[in-house]
Amino acid sequence: MKAHPLPDADYLRARLAYDPATGVLTWRENPDAPRHWNSKHAGNPAGYADERYVSVRLDGRLYRAHQIIWKMQTGDDAPMVDHEDTDGLNNRWDNLRLSTKSQNMGNHAGWKKKTLPRGVFAHQGRFKVLITANKKPKYIGMFGTVEEAAEAYAKAAREHYGEFSHTSFGAKS
Repeated sequence: MKAHPLPDADYLRARLAYDPATGVLTWRENPDAPRHWNSKHAGNPAGYADERYVSVRLDGRLYRAHQIIWKMQTGDDAPMVDHEDTDGLNNRWDNLRLSTKSQNMGNHAGWKKKTLPRGVFAHQGRFKVLITANKKPKYIGMFGTVEEAAEAYAKAAREHYGEFSHTSFGAKS
């Protein structure tokens, strides 16, 4: 999805209501919209969820709900908003935080179909560990067991990503 500049925060607040406890955006009544739009949409949840995020179509453009929420709550555009629990559908305010792209990638849950922990690769009967730091892969080492390799990755992730470190299969390091 191509990112479009978000409308003004006051405009977003006039069109949408946000519940920080649930993370849900709802449509407000729009005096400029046809009556049938208000009867169908006002008071109902805004947007739709795909497998990863909630998206909202506003004035013909599609935006990620977490970006809209950040601007509504702070008044600022955020280049990157991270979901602390890695669930892109969880837009509760206490789950959203400002991040860099690198930090956001450090908190990425990884691919669900992987059989090895994040950063661990089978190599000639052993397990190689790599971490991406500043857009470059960094070799951590070779290990005899998956457990040793996973722990080495977790340590490197904590050092590089800090509170944004996320290791494997949904577990925070």
